[in-house]
Amino acid sequence: MAYNSARAAKAHHVQRPPAEPVGVDRAARRGLTAPPPLAPALLSNPCIHGRGNGAVQTAAIQQRQQTLGNRATRRLLQRRAAPGTAGPQTTPPAAEALALRPAPVQRAAAPVVIQRRIHWKAERALDYAIERGAGVDYTHAKGTFEQTAWLSESNQGDLTHLRTKAEKQKRVHDEAVTDRLELTRAMLLVAYVRNLRGELVMLDEPSMKNKRAAETRAYNETIKVRDNLKGWGLLRGGVISPELAKEMQEADPNNLVTPDAEVNVGPRIEIRGTSVPAGILAKLKKVRLHSFIVYTQADGVQRFIAAHANTDYGDEQTPSPLIATAALYRPGVHEWDPGAEKRVLENREEGTADKWELMAAAAEGLNARFLSYNALKRNCNTAAAYILQTAGVNNIAPPGGQYIGWGNDL
Repeated sequence: MAYNSARAAKAHHVQRPPAEPVGVDRAARRGLTAPPPLAPALLSNPCIHGRGNGAVQTAAIQQRQQTLGNRATRRLLQRRAAPGTAGPQTTPPAAEALALRPAPVQRAAAPVVIQRRIHWKAERALDYAIERGAGVDYTHAKGTFEQTAWLSESNQGDLTHLRTKAEKQKRVHDEAVTDRLELTRAMLLVAYVRNLRGELVMLDEPSMKNKRAAETRAYNETIKVRDNLKGWGLLRGGVISPELAKEMQEADPNNLVTPDAEVNVGPRIEIRGTSVPAGILAKLKKVRLHSFIVYTQADGVQRFIAAHANTDYGDEQTPSPLIATAALYRPGVHEWDPGAEKRVLENREEGTADKWELMAAAAEGLNARFLSYNALKRNCNTAAAYILQTAGVNNIAPPGGQYIGWGNDL
């Protein structure tokens, strides 16, 4: 029994390696880091320059070269040799020659230079568009990102970020949406480069500070386009809205999305609500109090009618008349708002195609009356309801919520 117990104890005995001394770095022992920097202390010790210490001095200088480089080591030797410093006043010829001699190449300890380059998502999107026949603007955009080292790589990544992981999972197998998004990323990058070039041309002094500011302005302008695209339904499959098609054409007339896309055309009449464009209420950016009419033609072209207090037409008796404006609905106007409240009043109904002319005539008649603007009783909402009713539009109702003045008599 005693013999078996002794064999069992011997079999389970683990031979552990001897403990490492305190202060020894395992990574240094394995050769992953440089040894402790002893060179500064040795070089500042006067005794090292005595006879018989040439090998130690040489090793100390080499270690200093490997740690800080040739220039720093040379400056150290020069300071030590300068008057008023401790140690010998002259540099031994052997040490000076060694300091001037290039240090052995230490690739593992060489500094890593991080240079900005094209973001991998940007490169993927541009290559995707180029393979599908995109124009030279896409090739130039890729070259700009690759060759301009000061451009922010993170900005490129932000511009190409179109959906979250959850949104991606909803349509992970929708190849049409995937194709649209990749071409849209490339289009945004082209628009970004175009905006950037426009900003750089306006610079009086092309300093790095001014170029950074120009890059920020171009980025902000392009990121607004990206957000508008998402707001107009970029992530939805199927037909696209006329607003989405127009936003893409404004960003890049030669984009590869709109030529093959099916657009949800009219004739259609909508009433929409967004923030107030001017006055005290204009400070409430997220409050929808300003209603306007949007008309979509059968070919997808959109027009809108909106009324405002216009002092340019005022006189002494009526300084702020209520003036309705009819124009093309496009990016750049105040009413171009993807987040606006919407209500479809007529959609491809009989007679809808003829009602734009009737609404435009009603707006002209309103302007001819030269009515004084009143924020609570006679405003944009009052004018919108009046124009719709005069043109005989069906299902007249505000976009939603509380629109002050809606339905008041003019």
